[in-house]
Amino acid sequence: MGVDPEDELSYNLFYLHLRTIFKKKFDFAVSQCWTICVPCGDSLNEKLVTEEFVDDHILRPLAGSSHEFTSTDEQESNLYRMENDSMVLVKNNNNEPKNNFRSKILTIEKGYNKEFQPYRIIIIDKPLHKKYWRTDKNRPDKSLINRSISSYVDAVDFLGRLMRGGRLLVEMLPEIDELFLRDDKRSLEEIKQIISELIRKLWARSMRSQNLIVQRDARFQKLLSTALEMLVMHRLHDQVYPVCIKICTEKDSLVAEKINDLVEAGLSLGQLGVDESLRSSISFSLESLVTLGSRKSPLEKLLCLKDTLDMAIAEVKGAIAALRSKTDLCESDNSVINREPDTDELIPFLVFVIVKSLYQRLHTDFFYIENFTWSVSPNDGLSYTLVTFKAALSLLESIDTHKSPGKVDERTVTSESREVLVDKR
Repeated sequence: MGVDPEDELSYNLFYLHLRTIFKKKFDFAVSQCWTICVPCGDSLNEKLVTEEFVDDHILRPLAGSSHEFTSTDEQESNLYRMENDSMVLVKNNNNEPKNNFRSKILTIEKGYNKEFQPYRIIIIDKPLHKKYWRTDKNRPDKSLINRSISSYVDAVDFLGRLMRGGRLLVEMLPEIDELFLRDDKRSLEEIKQIISELIRKLWARSMRSQNLIVQRDARFQKLLSTALEMLVMHRLHDQVYPVCIKICTEKDSLVAEKINDLVEAGLSLGQLGVDESLRSSISFSLESLVTLGSRKSPLEKLLCLKDTLDMAIAEVKGAIAALRSKTDLCESDNSVINREPDTDELIPFLVFVIVKSLYQRLHTDFFYIENFTWSVSPNDGLSYTLVTFKAALSLLESIDTHKSPGKVDERTVTSESREVLVDKR
């Protein structure tokens, strides 16, 4: 069973309770570098997450042992042993259980306390004792939960599974498609309000189609929000996107003119301030960015930008790795190969990719994303993507194409953008 540790800890009911209701116990355990066993979210029964449950899953290692632990209740009544890929209950109230209860280890994460001492978080498939195991049959469908949604096709597939035969999805489509008439004269704010209200209504209807266990699952809620937003905006693209184009026409025209001038001038990475030794292929980031115009929903466009950014970072790192493989680091005077790429190189690199892509509607896309995206979380990295591309576009716009080609002044990256980027790194 695959599990994303970040998602599991972000949405896990027990771990959330540890950080809030049982914060004193959690903080003390962390200060002592004890081990915390976190049962997978869909194995938990909310009513059984009590103080006793917490004591049975915060474990103190036995002296001189790295694989045997006791529970942290006053009596230290349970003894556990780590055996291969399992946590095993060896003794319960000083009695050996007839059948050793095993919980499979899914992944082990390392955390650090305030003194920078390490402690372990072990994510397991179910609680350590059988008395905590769920017996209900209303667990979330893992085919719904263990997935990602990055395209319109993914959204349709997810929503089609919510009810047998996809009846819920079939009912949604006419309601979405008939939301606006093509000659609609509503203002931008009115359009935003109408769409957000529709998404909220569809969200509530979709939630009611599920049992309470599924409704309470934060992962399902996040997936549902993403899928509905992607579905609605994809289908309304032809009515909404032209409104954004009209608002951003002047800015996009200036960018288009700047890109054409730079292409004619034969712009190079060196002129953008990127060390010549870091010249590398931009094929993957370029291939990603040229598809931006075909993406219809704001979320799809934002995910495309994130893919492009990830590819650009990988390509810069690849250039550094290639230099390292060819150079004796002990003798080299080239400081470039002894460090990771920084913001002052990444942003000009993105400018180069933008120019080579000939894509000329970034202002429209940024406006579209900022006004018609509701499900983006600060923790998913998408906000950082948008800030980074805005910094690249700002740098592109600052280039004076009337001067003879030369190295771009690093100060043209705005201090505000740089501060945001540094905070995110």
